[in-house]
Amino acid sequence: MMKTFNKIVDNDYIAGISNVFITLLPVSLVSAFSTLLGQGANHLGYPTLSYWLSRSGSAMLELFPVLLVVYYSQFLASKHQLQRVMVIIPTVFLYFTVSENWGMSSELLSLPSNYLLAIIFPIFSCLMINAFYRGLPKYKNTTRNLLEESLHTVWVCLFVIAAFIVVCSATSVVLAKGPDVNIQLPTLDPHSIVDGVIYEVVRNLLWVFGLNGHLVLAAYKQELFQLSNQAIESYRLYGEAMPILSSSFYDIYAGIGGAGNTLCLALSMLLFSKKGTHRKLALAVLPLGIFNINEPIIYGLPIMFNPILIIPFLLTPVISLVIAFSAITIGLVPVVSETINWMTPVFLSGYLATEGAFAPVLLQFVLVCVGIAIYTPFLRAMNSKQMQKSKEKVFIYDLIGLQAQRNELKHAHSLHQNLDLINAIGERLSTSDSMDKPAMDIFRDMQDVIQCDAFAIGLFDKETNHVHYHQFITADEQVPPFSVDCNDINSLTALCVKDKQAFFENSLSQQALANKLGKPKEQVKIIGTHNRGSISVIYAPIELNGELLGVVTCQSQEGEEYKEFHFSLFKQLASYLAVGLKNLQQREQLNKQKQELHKLATTDPLTQLYNRQSLSQLMMESRKQICAEQSLGMVLIDIDYFKQYNDSYGHIPGDKLLTRLAELFQELFTEPECKVIRYGGDEVLILVNHTEQRWLAQKLAQLKERLAQVEIENQESPFGCVTLSVGAVLFSDAQPSDSEMIHRVDEVLYQVKRSGRNNYLVVQAQKKAFA
Repeated sequence: MMKTFNKIVDNDYIAGISNVFITLLPVSLVSAFSTLLGQGANHLGYPTLSYWLSRSGSAMLELFPVLLVVYYSQFLASKHQLQRVMVIIPTVFLYFTVSENWGMSSELLSLPSNYLLAIIFPIFSCLMINAFYRGLPKYKNTTRNLLEESLHTVWVCLFVIAAFIVVCSATSVVLAKGPDVNIQLPTLDPHSIVDGVIYEVVRNLLWVFGLNGHLVLAAYKQELFQLSNQAIESYRLYGEAMPILSSSFYDIYAGIGGAGNTLCLALSMLLFSKKGTHRKLALAVLPLGIFNINEPIIYGLPIMFNPILIIPFLLTPVISLVIAFSAITIGLVPVVSETINWMTPVFLSGYLATEGAFAPVLLQFVLVCVGIAIYTPFLRAMNSKQMQKSKEKVFIYDLIGLQAQRNELKHAHSLHQNLDLINAIGERLSTSDSMDKPAMDIFRDMQDVIQCDAFAIGLFDKETNHVHYHQFITADEQVPPFSVDCNDINSLTALCVKDKQAFFENSLSQQALANKLGKPKEQVKIIGTHNRGSISVIYAPIELNGELLGVVTCQSQEGEEYKEFHFSLFKQLASYLAVGLKNLQQREQLNKQKQELHKLATTDPLTQLYNRQSLSQLMMESRKQICAEQSLGMVLIDIDYFKQYNDSYGHIPGDKLLTRLAELFQELFTEPECKVIRYGGDEVLILVNHTEQRWLAQKLAQLKERLAQVEIENQESPFGCVTLSVGAVLFSDAQPSDSEMIHRVDEVLYQVKRSGRNNYLVVQAQKKAFA
């Protein structure tokens, strides 16, 4: 799942949508605040001001899809290195034309209003323009004057429009009668809690993929708003009963802090997160979260494409919705009977929406506490995941003992002395097996060799073609972990991976990097140390026997800093790093193989239970757990008439039966307290630590009941189905030998079999029996 989400978030088109929504965030905020101020002006007795503020807010909201078309077209034009106007003109033309023909215009400004088309058409235009240039490559980079460029743009726009008409005709879709592609929830009952949950899940799921769910589903929310107003009017005029679900109901109970009840997440971060950045973010977003504006926390944490936080983000509002609906249904809280603006702060919104009742305020407080309880374990899991990821594959090198060499070489500048230090570092690296300490010592030692204001080791992932910098250390700070996509050659890291060659630059600037990579200045980036002037950098691939393991870099804030002998020293260090990293990889692989071999040696290949060879070790471990208060339970299970079952049904069905029963045993007797062992052909032995007679009897009763419910046919059995005979003994004394214990439980099993089978018996072993 994590790899899938990583691929999505690395997709430039998806990332572009999110970036555009962030860019247009002021439009959403202005619209929301205008609407809120308009309602406030109306309550204060300024109807004219209220009218214009509300109208302005609605106009800004209707303008949003058009701005989305323009800004997303601009983003894609930059990505594909196309003229912006060349993408924007045909995209806007198609968007307006199709929306008009399909009846998708807004009410106030009569502007097109469809978020899906606003995203699809810019992509379509870019694809068609690229297809045009692939067919006529000589026209792409031709130098033209202003008039020629304008005429060329016209021809390209006509090509895009013609391509769209051809596509529509080929798929039997005509402009006059197009399908309804407006994203909305079809046939949802506004009075159904089930449909309400569906609406809430879909709305928040859109947020997960970087789309403003409120805006995309605005048509449905507007319909619900109108129905709510009609119900409130009927309630006031005719005393008709108010429905529980209304537009304001969703706002005050399922939108605390915005979609996903993210105010609860902000409070959870503030109260329980150990990361300072999280607490600072929580303090920053709380003022907006109180007014139910959640874009800063969604894009800032982020929640988008986060496989951990999307679970509570979807779960919290749904649980809040169900709790609030249930509380109103049983009469604990009054029905929402007033329409309030969605930006009304929490607690005040509950008070105003129910004509001054305090029970909804208390309910909102309970929902906030429930939301915090839901978000907190996931937030901690995310923190733990990030900490683990920051340590993963970070190679720490123990340089104790090099301090004396550093003091001796403090004022040394000769190549020979520097090589001695590099060799000493390399020897340490080649034998290091520690991965838990920071790499700050390496950085400090490098400062004794050459001018080094930044030092980093990036690990190469050949599956994704990414370089992961888990520790990028500068003189001022340690940069948080980040990754570089080497599929796009827009950085020196990507260039080093592509060419697998070491290099150094003494006058690197943004423009110099753009010239070196052959790309526009705004599309390249300097990773690490930078200032307003030029810097010096060295990059070297960490390579061993043709296999690329990573990239190492050293950087200085000053230009013209590195010489050829510095470059030679650094390449020597890279070669030692390669040996050290490879040794660590081999040790990790060896440990993994040992674990696999141990599993093969102790596991039955058919049932995946412990095999008989592992019994002695398991018995020894279980004996240590025996005490006066807690006994060791030993359970011996025999499949009734299993030989007859094999003879009648065959060995393959017999093996399937053993596998199925093994799964049932493992489901009921779970590790680490229980060890399930295949003792013989149709016999299973179970060791249960820290148990008592009543608990064990209940477990065996559950086993019998579960098997009876499954009812596996066995015509060779007088019972007509597969049954078990089970004997169990509890030992509170560790003195008996393994064979004596097994003999005792075997006697109990045969006592059950002599009594007619299909039963179980649990007895307490007497100490004197083994005296």
